[in-house]
Parts: sequence; C-alpha cells; structure tokens
Amino acid sequence: MLAWCVAGGALGQTERDQPVADIATARPACASPTGVADETWSRALARDQGLTGFDGCASFSLSGGRVLWLFSDSIVGRVENGKHAPGATIVNNAVAITHGSDASPAFFWGRGEKPRAMFPCVRAGEWYWLPGGAVEVHAQGPLVIFGARMGRRGKPDAGVWDFEGRGSDAIIVENPQDGPEAWRWYALDLFGSDGGKTGCRRAWGAATVREGDTTWIFGIDSTDAWHKSLLVARCPTGLIACRDAWRFRAADGAWSASPQDAIAVCDDMADEFTITRVNDGYVLIHMEANLGKRVLVRRAAAIDGPWSEARAVYTAPEASSDSRIMVYAAKAHPEVSGEGGLLVSYCVNSTDFWHMLGDATIYRARFVRVRETEWQGD
Repeated sequence: MLAWCVAGGALGQTERDQPVADIATARPACASPTGVADETWSRALARDQGLTGFDGCASFSLSGGRVLWLFSDSIVGRVENGKHAPGATIVNNAVAITHGSDASPAFFWGRGEKPRAMFPCVRAGEWYWLPGGAVEVHAQGPLVIFGARMGRRGKPDAGVWDFEGRGSDAIIVENPQDGPEAWRWYALDLFGSDGGKTGCRRAWGAATVREGDTTWIFGIDSTDAWHKSLLVARCPTGLIACRDAWRFRAADGAWSASPQDAIAVCDDMADEFTITRVNDGYVLIHMEANLGKRVLVRRAAAIDGPWSEARAVYTAPEASSDSRIMVYAAKAHPEVSGEGGLLVSYCVNSTDFWHMLGDATIYRARFVRVRETEWQGD
C-alpha cells in the first residue's frame, strides 16, 4: 500500500505506505494451491484514463442491485505507452459503482480544480484509508463507510514507513440512493488512537457483516506488528455510529462495552481481509501475513470463531518475478462472484515508486476464483 504526495497536481516523491511489513514466518497448509486466475474483473478495473491505478479493493452490496467498490490511494490521470503519464494525481480514496455482476464500473473521486479524495479527512495532516467495512442501514437510509485515519509518525528516517493509524471514523453518507457525485456526507469519530503511546494499536472497520438487525464489525490488533490478530465487535445496525452501542468480544465468551476488553479470536492476520457467510458457516479470506505471497482461507461455524487453521488456496505469481513487487490485501467479492466459488482480489505494488510509475500494470488488483472444495479440504 504505497501512497505519494502531490505537488502541483502531479505525482511527487514517495510519501507513505502500509503498516510496517515483516517477513512471513508460518507456512499454512496446502503446498500446491489451486485457485485459478480470473481476468474478467482484472480487465474491468484496468483503465488507461481516469482512475488508472489504485490500492485497496473492497466491494459491498447496495440496494437496487448496485455494488459499491472502495479504493484507497488511487491514481487519476492517463496511461501512455504503458506508463502513468505526467500530470497524474494521487487521491487518497475513490469509489466505483457497478450493477449486479456487470463488470462495467463507473469511477468517482472528489472533483474540483484538480482531483481530490472522495472522502477528504478534515483533520490536518490526516487522510482516510478505506479498509472495506460498510453498512447500508436500510434501503432508504444512510450508508456507513468505515475510514481508517492515517497520519505521519514524524520519523523521517523511516522513509516510506513513516505513518501510523490515528483511529477509526464512521463516514456517514446521507443519500446513498443518489450517484456518488451527489453524495452528502460527514464523519464521526468512533475510536481514537493514542499514537501507540501505550503500545496498543487497534483499528476497527476492516470488515463488516450484517445479519438481521445486528452488524458485526471486525478489527485488527497490530500491537505486535509481526503477529497481528483479529478482533470482533457487534452493534445494532441502526446505532452503528454510536460508540456506546458497541459490544466487544471479551474473554470467556463475554461481551464488554469497553474496546480495551476485546480479545484476539484469530492470530497471524493481515491488515485487510473479508468475512463472508457461505452456506451454514463463514469464510475468512486474507493474504499471508507480513507480505507473504499466498491467499489464505479460514473457516468457522460461528461468526466470532473459533477459526480454523489457514489454508493456502492461491500463490500470487507477481512477487516471484521482481524483488520490488509486493502482493497484499486479499479480499472476497461475493457480490460479483456468481456460481463456482468466491471471486477474490489482491493488490500488486512495488517498493520502488518510479518502478510503479513506469509500469501501469503494477498498481492494480488481480482476481482469482477460489472454489469451495479448496477450503473444505483436510
């Protein structure tokens, strides 16, 4: 997850990146993953004009058969001769709308004298990363999108890793029934961060699952950057923007009103993931921890776990071709999967900013189809 500063509306020097990545340690089961690349959506999201590159790739069903796509740092401009052309601009987040399984997205970002984020953060020096959590309260009601607030750590010697999470906001879209170009929205602070002063780093809203009148909200505890863990909370859907209504999965199966009481329900996680209801259980999709190359699947009978051991279902080939390439942020897209398993995306990027600029195929998502038999194995 790289992002860059914008100077004069053009791409500038490397500015910020994803949370610190480390070397993968565990080797999940399945030595020969058998997921199959699916080019339909890879091609659909690859544009030579407009939104030509992006980080993060999450989808969510809206009423009326629409599908909302959430992107974080994105490039707006043109591609010429396979490269991002001069004058391109980085915006911190953008969205797209598709209809049903039709792979014909319409992209949106903030308009003005020059492109800007769809959801600019009002706090000076901060920006929103859209990890993927979203809830439509009801068909004619507001849409809640979780925004992870990001900011500088103030450590220039950290280079591209000079950033930190500042907490989680609820971005409330008042009129999601209209097109994104007409959206009216505001943000509410949900859970702040002390910038790591106590050594505890937690973020909420990476993924959501709505079941009836309850919404389940998932977070990541990255206090130990080498071994991140999954957290679970629940809330009445109509009160999701009210902090006092949240309850957190605590020790011994209890539910607490204090986020500090939330316990890990799954270890060796990545920052971005999805949880999907499949048949009578749940499927957790994420990339191998610490910038590993494999897409992993876990299963659970209950939404708050316990989760099975990770099973590798696909190995991303891009990272094997160049040591600068990294792959991450695997997520399922049940909204457009159709029959034959889950459609899963993962992001491709380079640790070399100029390498990415010079090859427009890098900064885009790849899609793979994962069949149910692949995560039901022994």
